[in-house]
Amino acid sequence: MDRGEKLGLIGGIGGAALGATLWLVILGVVIRSTLLIALPLIIGSICVYSAMRLYNIMPERKFSILGLAFIWLVFWNAILCNFYFEKIPQNIGNISTGKNQISLAQINIMFALFFLAGCGLVLRDIIKGKK
Repeated sequence: MDRGEKLGLIGGIGGAALGATLWLVILGVVIRSTLLIALPLIIGSICVYSAMRLYNIMPERKFSILGLAFIWLVFWNAILCNFYFEKIPQNIGNISTGKNQISLAQINIMFALFFLAGCGLVLRDIIKGKK
């Protein structure tokens, strides 16, 4: 595998980890929760570090690595979102959080779809095998 492919995969997973955890960190700042500030940063760091290690061991399994990163991030987002949903404010300053426009059930459906997408990436590698 070439270096550009590795950088692309790690950059993509890094972007996914940043997007999946940054909203939780911001929420932690707003509701003044040290745990909600620190835990997503740890979760995102573990995701990126693990992806780099796995890619160095099995570069031919890049879709599985991406799928596992999705599963890891969605799992933690679902847990933390469900736990903190009631504490999410309607507005932060003059900016709506969108909480009044979407229910927790709808959010959980989206989490399930992203989880299935991660599973699909892992299955793709299992079914197609090494290429």
